[in-house]
Amino acid sequence: MTAVEDPDILEPALGPLQPDTTGRAKVVWQVLPIRPADNFPQPATDAAALRQQFDDWADQRERPTAWLAARAQQPAATADDPCLIPPDSRYRGPENQLYRVEVHRAGQAGTDKTASATFKWSRDNGSVIFPVSGIEGTWVTLAALGRDGKLDLHVTDWVEVVDDAYLAHGAAEPLLQVAEVDMSARRVRLAAEPGPGVGRIADRHPYLRRWDHQAAAGAGAPKLWDGALQIQEGTWVDLEDGVQVWFAARGAYRTGDYWLIPARTMTGDVEWPRGAAGVPLLRAPDGVHYHYAPLALITGPAGGPVDARQQFGPLAEPVPG
Repeated sequence: MTAVEDPDILEPALGPLQPDTTGRAKVVWQVLPIRPADNFPQPATDAAALRQQFDDWADQRERPTAWLAARAQQPAATADDPCLIPPDSRYRGPENQLYRVEVHRAGQAGTDKTASATFKWSRDNGSVIFPVSGIEGTWVTLAALGRDGKLDLHVTDWVEVVDDAYLAHGAAEPLLQVAEVDMSARRVRLAAEPGPGVGRIADRHPYLRRWDHQAAAGAGAPKLWDGALQIQEGTWVDLEDGVQVWFAARGAYRTGDYWLIPARTMTGDVEWPRGAAGVPLLRAPDGVHYHYAPLALITGPAGGPVDARQQFGPLAEPVPG
């Protein structure tokens, strides 16, 4: 959560242009149907058996299905310049960063540009966002620009048009590239018009989120599909400044799953768990965490709903008299 989605986060005494320097986590409740594609077994009609079925199904869905490792690789060569970061530093960025590697399109790794899983990354934990006040064709009017060049939008940046409904549905629309920036009017022109179902209702808190990846050169580099990067398994993939990630084989990727990778200039490395001989370990996603609870089984007009809630009595009894 950011102040764009919840303005009450900001302290009004600091004025409308105060910096919002942190993100917040929020627990969100949703009531959803179980669809045929969710692979739920033929449901029992007995409430106790139905709850057990649901618990088994939920346990399976809550297990991680993708793993990633990260490292900072030593540069092959460094110019002899005392102003450069020392050559023994493996992370070569000029300042500390918190990289966020996030799955964009769900699925499995592959070579099908229309169906294989993709990812995006940000060096600032996806926190560089711009509130949207209007969309007309490919032009997007922003309520505010960034505070400086590092936190602003630039031509060729990849952005995602986001609002409350988009996040709630776990959508993954194509990312759009910035084609032109009109600083005086606080507008940006995107390479294509955002989809009709996102970004145009003010009550849904629309904004642009900037991602920092770009198309990579080289024969083995990940391809750019709909603005996001192809997931390649079993090989080190370069992000920037020596930071690399490794996707484990046979992953099943879910939109929104993310890993956080702190990079530190003091050590010239990323903070990541390591095993024997310093080999980076595979980790499950840092989030998003999903938990499930059954409500009811509805079989149709002929049969009433089966109540599947886990109910319990009060934890305290009233004092007699």
